[in-house]
Parts: sequence; structure tokens; C-alpha cells
Amino acid sequence: MALFIARLMDKMDPFADPNPPDDADPFAYIPKQVEDTDDKPVGSPFTDLGRTTKDAYDAITALWELGVASGVSATSYGPSSDITRAAMADFMARVLDHSNARPAGVTMQVDMTTGFGEVMPVRAISVRDDNFVPMADVSVKVFDATESGGIDDDTGKCLTDDVCDWSDNGEITNDHGNNFDRAETTVAVDPDNAEASETWYAWMGDADNSEFVKGSSGEAMVTLTAKPKALGLRVSADINENATNSTVKIGKTKTVVLTVQLIDNAGADDTTLKNANAVAREDVEIRVTTYTQAIDGAASQNVFPLPASMKTDANGQVKLEITGPEPDDDDTATQTRADAVTFGHDFDGDGSETGNEIRQITVNWTDADAQVFSSKPDAPEYAIIDDGKVRITITVKYYDQYGNPAGSGYRTTISVGTGSPESDTFATSGPNNVRVRSNGIARFTGNIDATAGVSQTVTIATGLTDDGEAVDTGTGYTGPTIPGGVLAVRLANKNDDGESGNRATGADNQVIVDADNDRFIIYGDGTVGGVLYSYDSNDTFIIDNNDVDGDIDKFEEAIAKDGKTVTVVVYSPDPDGRSIFTVKDTPTT
Repeated sequence: MALFIARLMDKMDPFADPNPPDDADPFAYIPKQVEDTDDKPVGSPFTDLGRTTKDAYDAITALWELGVASGVSATSYGPSSDITRAAMADFMARVLDHSNARPAGVTMQVDMTTGFGEVMPVRAISVRDDNFVPMADVSVKVFDATESGGIDDDTGKCLTDDVCDWSDNGEITNDHGNNFDRAETTVAVDPDNAEASETWYAWMGDADNSEFVKGSSGEAMVTLTAKPKALGLRVSADINENATNSTVKIGKTKTVVLTVQLIDNAGADDTTLKNANAVAREDVEIRVTTYTQAIDGAASQNVFPLPASMKTDANGQVKLEITGPEPDDDDTATQTRADAVTFGHDFDGDGSETGNEIRQITVNWTDADAQVFSSKPDAPEYAIIDDGKVRITITVKYYDQYGNPAGSGYRTTISVGTGSPESDTFATSGPNNVRVRSNGIARFTGNIDATAGVSQTVTIATGLTDDGEAVDTGTGYTGPTIPGGVLAVRLANKNDDGESGNRATGADNQVIVDADNDRFIIYGDGTVGGVLYSYDSNDTFIIDNNDVDGDIDKFEEAIAKDGKTVTVVVYSPDPDGRSIFTVKDTPTT
């Protein structure tokens, strides 16, 4: 099957511009044009071709390179298996994509619909009559969505006069019924490296039908998308996310896999770059610049060589495995080794790797005894008042340097509230303080008198005790803190109106958005603060004077922005009722 399709394709003319621009590639290829190059070596993904002849192997590989043969799985071609008529039809359809055969009417293709940073495609327009015969020397009108000014949803007509109308001196087809040209407009990411797109339309008219109407003009369309380009690297290791300083236990963990991810510039101010968006670009060369080891505190030294460079996969990643040291026989001395690996890529092309273009990660191997090295406190952002009280639960999770639960049996103290009067606080102290469980968690729940709009302070002991004695913790350990405390709020009443101030951090009357529960809080309005409102898709959301028709996502996005004011016009706590909320720019005066 592969051999006879390859022979058929070698006898046909590929769909291609006979006179392409210097920088334009043909749209289609035939097997004899598949060549092995340094940039793209020809290889087969199939692992079951061992018994095939060389001619069959070459044919299968060429058809896979051309997108004709997909195999029965990602790694199996099934050279001795029967093929169904449905699968054969699928192969033949892909073969026709390489030929000049096209459907009746106007069709439009581009050699790429997506790119990173910018998209500069070669465009192909084909015109066939009802018998699929190429129509030569005919005019095709081409315009983009920006030129059209938008298309009216009701009439399908362009909002900009005359721009979309047909002209007999548009793009002219050649003898094969095709027109090839590089798109005049480049689609590029915006200054913030955000995704951008543009849509092109192509259609034919005549003297009696010169006005474009979307859906009725037999138009072809294609959308080009420029994806955010990679601007830096993020490096991570497959070790416990709660480990301190990427610490790994010698003897328990044998290997660590380092993952380098291409990223855009979002979150570039975050040292961990966790907030940066991944860029899934393949075949980007990542250099491994250094690999050093520092054993038992000695000076760092270069170790065995790593690959000079690796190319990213379809996810924009490269992975590198490093092997840890073997345990020694000395139980009295602590064994340590710090492995530092540096990766780099010159994204901006200035000849050097700086900033996020070069990243280093260090894996710290040790056999030291486990100690409490870190803690993660957890408290609700707000608590709802019930009969003048709020019920608050405080949780602290303790970890050793390897990221495992730690502190079992130790004790800590927790207090919540203003401290005066006595009913305004609860605390754990003395013999009744909180015990850390075997899972490393200490938890305490208590009720407290509260006023809407007032935050309740949370204080957790910075250290741990054992039978009243302070417990030694790991170097650099800092106790858990919960900045801001827990805000006491009341549920909004029917027709309870309110208006927030500027959403900017530190401004009065901020909004707390609890999107997971479809709630938001307006607090600190000078009289009654800490009011909790619920919303659902039955409600009316008016954003900048535009009714977004119950679109919760748009409403949540708007109220979470700095410089916005949300106003409760009408409020109904009933899920079947209708509330009205508006969001506008905060007045400057």
C-alpha cells in the first residue's frame, strides 16, 4: 500500500506555486522531495518495520514525513496488517491534499496558521468550477477582518463601506486556477507578548453580485494566530514540592529529573517564575552550560560532561536526569553533595544570555536526620457572622527538609482575635495548646465575637515545644504567619446596595473576589463594611455600560481589576431572583 501510493505521488505534480517568492515554500511535496538534512533528518517513528524491504521502509517513512501515513499507533505502522477501506480512503484524501485537486468554488489555504511572535504565511487561493476544473485568469477578492471593520451579525455585511466589495482586478488565478502570495499583513503578538489573530476572507462576485454577505457569498476564510514567543526559561525538579532548598535524601532517592520549560514574560518579576505561561514550541535548542558538584561542603568542581545542547519537545520542554551519590558507611558524619546545572538560550538574539535566558537549579543531596524546616499556615480569607459570632479554623502543616510531614507529637500555640474583651478572642496555651498530629498538621477551631468589616488577628507560635521545652528546628526556619488575619463578614440582605472604591491594592472599599463560590465582598465603606454578596447566571451584569447577559466569567474578570468600582444596584439573595451589578472605571475625583 505504501509503495503504490508513493509511486502514484511521484507521478503527480504537487500543489505548489510554479513561481514562488524567494522566501516562500511550496505548499505540498511528493516522496522524492523528502530529503535528509542536518536541520531535519528523515526518520521513522515506527518501531515495527524491521522485516520490511528498504524500498518499503523509505516509502513508509516518506509518507509519514508528508503527513499521509499515520500508522495504527504513535509507534506502530502494522506493515503486515490488513487495511480497511475507511483507512484507505483516509490515506487517499491525504494524498489529494498534495495534488492540485480542490473542491468546487473558492478555497484558501496558508502554509502556517500559527506561529510564535509573528506569522508571515504564504497564502494559496484556488478556484474550481462545478466540475472541479481549474478556472484560470479570474479575479478573487481578498480582505481581512480588520479592514472590514467587523461584520454585522444580522446582515452579514462589512461595517466599513466598499472595503469588502468584489473587484475584477483582485487576486488573479494562474493557469492552474491558483493564486499564491505572501500575506501583506503580518500577524504579531502585542507589546505585552499576548496572543493576537487575524482572519482573511476570499470570495468571487460579478457585476450583479458585488456586495459581500458572509455565509451567502461562497467565501473561504482562514484565521492566523500569533502565539506568545518564548522569552525565558523555567527550571524545576521532580522532587517533593515542600522540600526546603531542593533537598533530597541520599539513599532513598536515586535520580532526579530536571525539566526546562520555555516561558513567556508573564511573572518575570517572580524569582520562581511559577506564574509565567508555558510556551509549547518544539525544536528550540537549549544549552547545558555548566554542571558542577560541591561534595561535603568543598569547593564546586566541574563533573562529567553533559550533552552540549538539547532540543525542546512539542511541550516546549527538555528533560535531563542526574544521578545521586551512594550512601557511605560512616553513620557519624553527614554526607552532602550539591549538584548545580545551568541552562541557557539567547532568545533576543543579542549574542548573550542574560536574565531569564539563563537559569540554574541546584539539587542538594544529604543524609542528615529529618528536622522541622518549614511550615504552611492556612486560614480562611473571611468568615461569615452568625448570631454575632464567627467560627474560624486555623491549620498549620509542618515539613522536614525533604518535604515530608514533620513535628509529630510537638505542640504549638494559636490565638485569634483582638484580645479585649475576653469574648473577642480564643487562644490555645499552657497544657491545652495544640498538638501536631502524625501527618504534620496542627489544627484549632474556635468561635469569637466579631463585627462585620473587622479583621481578626491570627497569631501562631514561631517555634514548637516538647514537654514545654523548645524544639530545635532546621537552619533558617521561620514560624508561620497569616498577614491580615481573617475578615468577619455578614451576608447581604434583600435590596442591600453597596459601592466599592478603587480595586487597587491599599485603596478604600476594596473588593474580595471568591470566584470559586460565586461571591464577592465589599468592605470598609465607612459605615457598614464586610458585606458578602452572591451572584449567578440569572443576574444582570453591566460592565462599562454594556450588558454582558449573565456572563459570570466576564463579571469576575471585571471586578478583580484595579481601578474598577462595582455597584450593587439591586440585590436578591434568592437564587431564582435577579440582582443587578454594574462595574465601571473608578472616578478620578
